[in-house]
Amino acid sequence: MIASPALQGFFSKVFNTEEKPRDLARLLVKDLKPVADELFIGKLTLSATIPATFCDMEHVINNDVLYEKIMYVGDQAYTNHYELKSCGKLYFTANVQKNHTWTDAEIADVEFLFQVLFAAFSRSRLLKLITNAEHTDPLTGVYNTSGIEYLGSLIAKKKFLKKFTVIFFNICKFHSVNDEFGSKTGDEFLRLFSVGFRDFIGKDGAIGRLGGDNFAIIVKTSRISEIIKYMTNLHVILDLDDGKKILNVTLKAGVFNCEGMKPNVPFEFSLAAANSAFKVARSSDVEDIVFFKPEMMPKDRNRQ
Repeated sequence: MIASPALQGFFSKVFNTEEKPRDLARLLVKDLKPVADELFIGKLTLSATIPATFCDMEHVINNDVLYEKIMYVGDQAYTNHYELKSCGKLYFTANVQKNHTWTDAEIADVEFLFQVLFAAFSRSRLLKLITNAEHTDPLTGVYNTSGIEYLGSLIAKKKFLKKFTVIFFNICKFHSVNDEFGSKTGDEFLRLFSVGFRDFIGKDGAIGRLGGDNFAIIVKTSRISEIIKYMTNLHVILDLDDGKKILNVTLKAGVFNCEGMKPNVPFEFSLAAANSAFKVARSSDVEDIVFFKPEMMPKDRNRQ
């Protein structure tokens, strides 16, 4: 097959985009039309099964329609599947346009289109995994410092930061878990703790592990009372060789409400303010959770 101008343009488009796989399909819909017409395709669908990785959840797509010429879909179909390096599979199915029958040469052209799409989705998936890996703590699967800062900066850029609160906290006496049960169990403790917190926050924010047993949360201020209640009644259930063990968890935390921040102040200020409040809580024998006050911030950082 000698690639037509339509297919050449489509090929160039898909290989010069950095869209995520979920968004790539929508982006390609209008660009598929001239190619689909040229190849007598009445309908084109994508299915996928992509397993979870440490930095991305499982994805399952069932017959997502990439292109359809309503009322012009014939019965003849061609389908094929392709293996992703991340152990997932992509399935493409094309139906011929009504009143046309594909020749062997035309089916070969459809197969070539499938391979172009597969290569595009593979590249898009790889780019997404690279980005996610840069922002994900491999031990717990939640954000790392870079990820929390990226998310906070993105929220700030969209002018939504005033609706959020940032919390910096530490797990008290975490070293005792390692001392009593070993570092492997300590790692599992951190993973269970992080995933439980992430699931409780849900779509209203995110948690990040900043290293060791230090964490940060960015969450909608409307949830803050629930979050604090959750933080003061925490436990982790460990599955040990001699049975289950329930460990109560105590945190020291600093809280910064972003509502009063001046425009254009970077997100890093919020994290630093929460950290300043945390230092007060850490040195207190009475308070485990401390809300930020301006006098807590070092003078060279107090730019709010």
